[in-house]
Amino acid sequence: MAPILIHDDELEDAFDESLLDHARRLEQLQRLGLPRFLAEKFADLVDLRDLEQLIEHGCMSQLPLEIVRPRLLAEQNSEISTLAQGSADIVRRLGEQPIIEAGAVPGYGPIFNAGAVYHDGRFHVFARGVRNGYQSNPGPGARFLDYISDVLVFVSDDGRSYEFQQVLAESSPDGVWCYEDPRVQVVRSRGEDQWVMSYTNLPAPETKKVWRIGMHKLD
Repeated sequence: MAPILIHDDELEDAFDESLLDHARRLEQLQRLGLPRFLAEKFADLVDLRDLEQLIEHGCMSQLPLEIVRPRLLAEQNSEISTLAQGSADIVRRLGEQPIIEAGAVPGYGPIFNAGAVYHDGRFHVFARGVRNGYQSNPGPGARFLDYISDVLVFVSDDGRSYEFQQVLAESSPDGVWCYEDPRVQVVRSRGEDQWVMSYTNLPAPETKKVWRIGMHKLD
C-alpha cells in the first residue's frame, strides 16, 4: 500500500476513536475469513459478536452478511427517503457549460477533478490545473508527456461565477511532480477545527515510483 504523507504532526490527533474502531472491526472481519471488500462494506454495520457465534455454529462467513443485508439496505433507503422529503432538489446541475472552463487561467489547459467548500460566505473550489505544453505519448509508457499539474483555487459569491484566486500548491522537480484531485475538509484536532487538503501525489515518471497520497494543513 502506498504511504500517506502527512506534513503536520498535529494531524496525528485527528484520527478519532471511531476510525480506530472501524479499523479494528475491519481486521476482525478479515480474520473471520471475509474478503477485504466485504469486510470494508460491512465493518460498521454488523454485530461482530453475533457474527462470530453464527460462524462457530457452522455458518459460512458470507451467509450472516447476506441475512442482515436486506435489513441494512431497507434502513439506508429509509434514510435516503427522509432526506429526499426534506429537499426535493438535493443535487441540481447549474448549467450545460462547466463553471470553470479549460484555459480559464493563463498557462493552464484542462481544469478538472475539483473539490469545493463553503466558508465565510463564499464558495471555494480547489481544482487540478494541467500546465500548457503536455502532449499525448505515441509510444509505450505514460499516456502523456510533459504532464504537470498544480492545485488552483477559485472563489465565488453565488456558486455560479468563479474568479481565479491563486495557485495553492505548485509542482516542482524537487518535490511533488504532480498535484492531483485535491479535497479539502475540516478536521477536529486538539479542540480546534483544522482545514486539511488531501491530494494525489505523482512522482516524476522516470523514477517509476508509485502514486502516493499527500496531506497538507491549510492556514
